[in-house]
Amino acid sequence: MKKIVFVFPIFYSILFGFNDADVKKLIETRQCEKCDLSGADLQNAYLEFANLNGANLKGANLSEANLLGAALDQADMSGANMSKVNIKGASLKRANLSKTDFTDADLSGAVLKEATMTDTILKNAKMQGAYLKNAKMENADLANANMENANIAGAKLKDTNLKEADTDGIYKNDTRPKKKKVKKSRKSKKAKSAKKLPVKKSSKTYNKTKNNK
Repeated sequence: MKKIVFVFPIFYSILFGFNDADVKKLIETRQCEKCDLSGADLQNAYLEFANLNGANLKGANLSEANLLGAALDQADMSGANMSKVNIKGASLKRANLSKTDFTDADLSGAVLKEATMTDTILKNAKMQGAYLKNAKMENADLANANMENANIAGAKLKDTNLKEADTDGIYKNDTRPKKKKVKKSRKSKKAKSAKKLPVKKSSKTYNKTKNNK
C-alpha cells in the first residue's frame, strides 16, 4: 500500500500531462508563464493577477478559482472547467477557449480579443464590458449571459446561442465618432492681429498733411 501511495501522484501527473513542479510554482509565486498545467486540479485556487501567458491549461479544473486580473494571453484552456471562476478584468487575448465551461463565471471587463471560443459554454456568465473584438464564437452557448456594454466588433457568431442574453448597449463595431475641429478662417486671424498692432503713420503722409496746412 505504501508503494502505491508513493507512486500514485507521479502516475497521475504523467497520465494527465501536468508538471508537479509547475503546479507548485504557480501556487507559491503565481508566476507560471508557458507552464504545463494540463489536467491539473486547481479548484478554488487563489491566482489573482497570476502570469499564465502561453500556459497549457487544457482540461484543467479551475472551477471557483480566483483569477482576477490574471494574464492568460495565448493560453490553451480548451476543455477546461472554469465554472463559477472569477476572471474579471483578465487578459485572454488569442487564448484557446474552445469547449471551455464558463457556466456562472464572472468575465466582466475581460479582454478576449481574437480568442477562439468555438463550442464554449457561457451560460449565465457575467460579461459586462468584455472586449470580444474578432473573437471566434461559433456554436458558443451564451444563454442568459449578461453582455451589457460588451464589444463584439468583428466577432464570428455563427450558430451562437444568445437566448435570453442581455445585450443592452452592446458594441457591434469599433468606430467611435471623432470630434470635429472648428477651423478658424484666415480673415478672423488677420482681423485679430490688426487689432493688436498699433497703426503707424509713415513720414511721407505726415509731410503731405503738413504742406497742405
